[in-house]
Amino acid sequence: MYKIDELSTLMKYAANGNMPPVGDVSQSDEVLGFAYGLYFDEQGQLASPGPVNEAIADFVVSDEVLRSKNMTLQEELAVAIEKKEPKLADQIDTLSTIKKPGVAFNTHELLTTAKPGLVERGVGSLAVVAFRYHLPRAAAQVRKAGFNVSTPNMSGVGDFDPNSPQEWTRNQRAWIKRERVALAAFALLGRI
Repeated sequence: MYKIDELSTLMKYAANGNMPPVGDVSQSDEVLGFAYGLYFDEQGQLASPGPVNEAIADFVVSDEVLRSKNMTLQEELAVAIEKKEPKLADQIDTLSTIKKPGVAFNTHELLTTAKPGLVERGVGSLAVVAFRYHLPRAAAQVRKAGFNVSTPNMSGVGDFDPNSPQEWTRNQRAWIKRERVALAAFALLGRI
């Protein structure tokens, strides 16, 4: 279980979006990327990556180290990266976002889906990319899953999307309210 001071630090980074980089991304075996903010079509399927995922994709595509690695990416992020840099498609293993129409897998479920393939490929260390406010929990969950984690400096990547259909992805206040509860719950459940 997380110590109070460690949990407090995670909450601080999740609230301000300025988590310092962790480890050396160049030493990671692969990249694991989580999307943020969903746009569904009328059938409850993904309609577009959305601006936050576009910003993360721009960051990955422009980073020489990240773009040189194999990547396991949540669907919206994979779509955005492949659109920006089609030749990276061969390096990407895509994780489906949709659990059922209009409902997405959460970070824990995506990690549970990704883990067997990562283990099978002998991956021991992951460079985790995610929206800067989501990155602290995503990295903590990946570490808890048994991987060595590194993170790039994503403090300036993306911003909340006021047009998002999900309340907690529209603004920092809604995110902080939701994420504090999520982090505390995940700490109690042993998921971080």
